[in-house]
Amino acid sequence: MTKQGMQALNRYMQANNLGANLLVYEYSSADEIVVGQAETLLSATARRLTESLGRYQLYDEHGICFVDGGDLDKLKSALRRMLATNHLAPVTYEVPNLMVISQMIQAANRQGVTITGRRRVCRDTWQVPDDRRLMAVLREPLATRSAQLIPIQRKDGSQLLVNLQREEVLVRDQTIVGRIGLDDVYYDLQGPDGFQLVAVPAEQLGIVLLCTLYGMQSRTIRQLFLWPDLSQEVLAAADLIYERCETSLPREMKSLPDLDTLADDPIQPGDGLSYCYRFFDGRRNGQTLGVPFAASDIVDVLKRTARGGLTPRLRRQQRLSDWLVTSANQMGWHLYRRQRRQVNVCDIENFKIENDEIIDLSAVSRGPERVYVTQTVFEIRDESGKVVAQDLPFNDLVTTLLTAAVKNDANFFDQFK
Repeated sequence: MTKQGMQALNRYMQANNLGANLLVYEYSSADEIVVGQAETLLSATARRLTESLGRYQLYDEHGICFVDGGDLDKLKSALRRMLATNHLAPVTYEVPNLMVISQMIQAANRQGVTITGRRRVCRDTWQVPDDRRLMAVLREPLATRSAQLIPIQRKDGSQLLVNLQREEVLVRDQTIVGRIGLDDVYYDLQGPDGFQLVAVPAEQLGIVLLCTLYGMQSRTIRQLFLWPDLSQEVLAAADLIYERCETSLPREMKSLPDLDTLADDPIQPGDGLSYCYRFFDGRRNGQTLGVPFAASDIVDVLKRTARGGLTPRLRRQQRLSDWLVTSANQMGWHLYRRQRRQVNVCDIENFKIENDEIIDLSAVSRGPERVYVTQTVFEIRDESGKVVAQDLPFNDLVTTLLTAAVKNDANFFDQFK
C-alpha cells in the first residue's frame, strides 16, 4: 500500500469504510491585533464574510474522526500517514494544553485561590417556555420559591411545572439531541475578598484562570467568559434549557494528575447534584449556543439578554488583550482575528489524484441543514507570515500562547504574585 501512495486512496477508503466531508465556511479578512489600538482580542466587532474556505473531516463507519476541521494540507498529511502505516490516531476532544492549566492552578493557589472540580452527568432537561415567568419565580425569596411552582403530569405522561396562574414555567423535555447522559467536568473557584466562580466549563478554565491571576473581579470574568453573548438573530431561534445533573464529590485540583483523572470520579446518585442553564439550538438538529452557565446566574443573564446582550467595554479587556499580544510578539508571533460561519457540508465521493497529489475532489452537498452561528476565531502567524495555528477559539488561543511562553521561560507564571 505504501508503494501505491495516494493513487490507492479511493480504493483504500472504500475498503475500510472511511468517509470524508468538506465543510464550507465563509470567512472575514484577517485583522491583526496590535498593542494599544482600540480594537482588541475581545472587541465585539462585525465583519463582512468575503472569503470561502474549506475545512475537512475524515472519519470511519463508527463516527470516529481522524481529522476534524483541518485544512487541505492537514487532510493530505493525515491521508499519507494512513496509507503508509495503515493506522491513524483519532482526534481527541479533551481540553488542550492541560499542563499549562495545571501550572496556572498552582499560581492561583499561591494567590489564595482554591480550585475544585466535579464530574457531572446530565439526567434531566427542562425547557423554559417564557423567560419572564421564570424570572418572576426566581425573584421570590428562596424560602417561598418552591410554593410558586406546581408540578403537573399530563395524560400523555409529559411533566411540567406551572406558576400559581397555571402558566408553564418549566416543561420536561427528554428528547433534546445528545443531552441526556452527557458526561463532562466543571470547576469552582474560591478566593479571598469574596472571589467566587461556579460551574466553570472545562473549555473555559484556561482563560478564567488567566483572568484570575491577572486580578480581574469574579463578576467581570463571569460577564466576559461565563455568560452567553448572543446576537438577536441567534437568540430569536434559541431554546433556553434547564439541566439537572448528578455529580461526583468535589475534589481539589492541584496538579496535572488531578485534571487528568477528574472525569473518572464516581457519580454520587441522589447526593451530588448541580444545575445549569444553556441556550440551545434545538430546532436545527441541536447545537449549544454560547457556554452553559450556572443556575445562580440565570436572572442576570436574562436581564443582560433583554438589554441586547452587550458585553461592557472595560479597561481590563484592553490590558488583558495588550498583555497577550505583547507575550506573543516577544516570541515572534502575531495574532489575527477573523469571523467565520459554516454554510454547507458536502459528502466527498472521491478524490482526483495526479502525480501522487490530490488535485480535485467530487462532493455532494447536503444542503442547508441548519443556520450556523458566526464565530470569532484566531490565527497565530510567525514573522514570515506563515500560519502557526488557525481557527482557534479564544480559550485555545490563550492556552496555546501560554504553553509556548512556559517552554521559553519555565518561571513565566512567577510574574503573578
